[in-house]
Amino acid sequence: SAYQYISFDQSGIQMKEKVVAFYDEFGLDNRGLALIYLEALLSKGYHVVYITRAGKKIPRIEKLLGGDR
Repeated sequence: SAYQYISFDQSGIQMKEKVVAFYDEFGLDNRGLALIYLEALLSKGYHVVYITRAGKKIPRIEKLLGGDR
């Protein structure tokens, strides 16, 4: 299970019902469905833990998730 691999005590994230881990293998900022899915999850009040290897190549997704601050 994810609890074996992610330490929520160290991450500062408190487990609650509306937490979603979103893994994006492609990390494409301007195409694909990731941005649409993320917008929908956030609009429904979910806390999204976004996981990708894309680095700083996703400015629109970073802005949506508040990572541009």
